[in-house]
Amino acid sequence: MSDSVSEDGGVQVERVAPYVTARYLDVERRSAGALEKAGVHQVGANSFDGFRVQQATPESLTAYACLDSSASDLVDENGTSAVVAGTPERQTVEIRFAETSDGLKVDGMKLWDSASTC
Repeated sequence: MSDSVSEDGGVQVERVAPYVTARYLDVERRSAGALEKAGVHQVGANSFDGFRVQQATPESLTAYACLDSSASDLVDENGTSAVVAGTPERQTVEIRFAETSDGLKVDGMKLWDSASTC
């Protein structure tokens, strides 16, 4: 769903609300606002693989995954890529999930700053 919002240039970010916690929805809103302000949108789709649980409790789960952006790009209205040259197409991310009254939801995602596991 996040890819769909990015493809639309950050419009209607509330579409991700059923899948994320209220706290992480604020992060998604800021990201969507940055896309809108920059006048860029995503083409193609990102994918994840190599999902590995790092820690699990009854209230949360933290995992590593490989974010593969090789089939996507961030472009301006002329179709010119806005991705910084040299940005890796595969990067390790740490994803946090939290148990809510509506089930498990994404509560955070950040690039893993240690050695890549991809």
